[in-house]
Amino acid sequence: RAAAIRFAEEDARVFCADLNLEGARAVVAEIGDAAGAIQVDVASFASNQAMVQAVIDAAGRLDVAFLNAGFYGAADGLATVDEDLFDRLVAINLKGVFNGIKAVEPAIAHGGAVVVTPSAAGVIGHPGNPAYSAAKHGAVGLVKSCVDAFAARGARINAICPGGVETPLVGAPDVAMEPSS
Repeated sequence: RAAAIRFAEEDARVFCADLNLEGARAVVAEIGDAAGAIQVDVASFASNQAMVQAVIDAAGRLDVAFLNAGFYGAADGLATVDEDLFDRLVAINLKGVFNGIKAVEPAIAHGGAVVVTPSAAGVIGHPGNPAYSAAKHGAVGLVKSCVDAFAARGARINAICPGGVETPLVGAPDVAMEPSS
């Protein structure tokens, strides 16, 4: 939400893509006419391709992609991570990054940029949820491994690894969905 608003403040045409289409639409409502909402399931390559195509159809080009989807899940150490949670964490946090990168690469404009958010858990261990950390480590590796493919197109790909940020992922309220006072 904050990134989308900031991009719009810099006069970018913004497309908010989320599995939660109503959440994306709420952010678009805050931004106004310079934004659009698209539903995407990052764990699906076809859904990522459809997202990129929707942007191209509406805007004519894709200059910047901010791949920022994430899921933490309910975990409190290795013993609490079962195979289903592990699979979901990898599907969203690692496969989702792969799908997004793969869908964006052929469409990104010359001089364009892709930013992926693996989180600090992608560079250090995270004992509270080792599966989350493993998926984020993989996302860092994907970004590093895709630099040459983007450079060949005259574009950049980078990872940013912030520490904890107050978002719904970590239990913070979804400000976009709360009524204003």
